[in-house]
Amino acid sequence: MILITGASGFIGKKLLPLIKKEYPKKDVFILDKKRHDLVSGRGLGKVPKNPNLVFHLAAATDTSKRDQRCNDLGTRNLLNALSEIGPKTHFIFTCSQAIFSDRHDTKNPISEKTKPAINNKYGETKLEAEKMLLAESKKKGFKLTIIRLPTVWGDNPRKNSFLNFLKSLVDKNSIFSRLNWPGKVALINVEDAARFILDAAQKPAKITSIAVENLTLAEIFQIKVPKFVWDLARKLRPYLKYFEPILPIKIFNYFWRASIVVDSPLSCKVNLKGTKFTTISKKHER
Repeated sequence: MILITGASGFIGKKLLPLIKKEYPKKDVFILDKKRHDLVSGRGLGKVPKNPNLVFHLAAATDTSKRDQRCNDLGTRNLLNALSEIGPKTHFIFTCSQAIFSDRHDTKNPISEKTKPAINNKYGETKLEAEKMLLAESKKKGFKLTIIRLPTVWGDNPRKNSFLNFLKSLVDKNSIFSRLNWPGKVALINVEDAARFILDAAQKPAKITSIAVENLTLAEIFQIKVPKFVWDLARKLRPYLKYFEPILPIKIFNYFWRASIVVDSPLSCKVNLKGTKFTTISKKHER
């Protein structure tokens, strides 16, 4: 038995057909958000208690909203529902490199050894989910793979995704899209991400951070800003986290998104060798 959460999401829509093709003789149980609610626990009593393979993709991914409980509480409720999992179960969890958005050593790319440093609720809840999974894996003995995903791009992303957000600014001719933001952000195409997650089922690993390429927005949108402006922005970035509780969340999210391209906190070690990458600039031509 294979269980998948988030099958109707951006990555899930690409992953589900691959799962069915790779495991044609296996039953696949899909947590449908209309029938199963991870936050309230509604419908989770009907979830298989001991699947052989779990792909946990479901998450609150819109950082402009305050309610991120699907990430941590949802994971806790899922674990409670999977009451009989043990050594025969392999649990694959998709985390986010947003858990590094407050790191200071941005000259070196993210790797498996990079310590989390968070500055918003989204990263906090994703990291909390990691911690509870690691604790439960140690307690119950199931195999655990945590995949820390970078920014995922491709056709038909969710409405408020980071790159869709940038595209909307381009369409509006916003000054935000015309600045030479110097920070690098790790990227992966949604189809590459889905294949990597599927491959992880055959190659269990404790924690891995992946990326295909790192790009700056300055490689897409160009206007020169004096260096001292970016230097000041870098110095102010560590204090951003103190403003989340007091600012309207949509305003805070605007600044948080800007903070991850001021510096390079989300630049990751490129470790998918031989993967052909189509640059975003081709996707977002004016």
